[in-house]
Amino acid sequence: WYDELLVAGSHVLVLGFNYREDVAELQAFAFTPEGRLRRTARLWIRSGDYFSSSGYASRVVGDRLVTRVSSPIDRDSQSWDWPEWSRRDVPNPTWQPMVEPADLAYVPGAFSDRMAIHIVLRCDLAAVAMGSFSCDRRAVVGPEAAVFYVSAQAAYLGLYHLGMEGFGDPRFVAEGGYGYTEEPADIPHRTTIARI
Repeated sequence: WYDELLVAGSHVLVLGFNYREDVAELQAFAFTPEGRLRRTARLWIRSGDYFSSSGYASRVVGDRLVTRVSSPIDRDSQSWDWPEWSRRDVPNPTWQPMVEPADLAYVPGAFSDRMAIHIVLRCDLAAVAMGSFSCDRRAVVGPEAAVFYVSAQAAYLGLYHLGMEGFGDPRFVAEGGYGYTEEPADIPHRTTIARI
């Protein structure tokens, strides 16, 4: 399932989600002198399905690819996957961590029944097109519900979450998973903006 096509100079990046393998996928192509496309790299990223109809995941800013992936934190699973990436068009591909636990930042007061690790990557476009994924990475733990925005100066995450007073509401279901069976309209929600 392909969601985004980014073209910059002679580089073409195709981003999507591979549901068969349950990974985000980035494929890089280059135009040949004859005007044909030649694949130069194929990367897999263990993450949730990053794309939403109300937003985007990637932008080209100058000579940089700026993208975001999120990895939902499944607190009930015994086999939760840490966010990793792998180049798949090489012999014997291996998985490498995208971030280390010590690199995670936390947004104060932004709690939810569904949390995720949001990773914003700033990568040299030409290097990604050749299969290098050595990017500047910033990772934030926050509510899974998030909107991503990129400007020339910064990237922002809008994190949508329950107001703290909602956790004390008697209608709040604490066992079997946080959240409301049907979220009441009178419980305040918040949006926290994080500059990444």
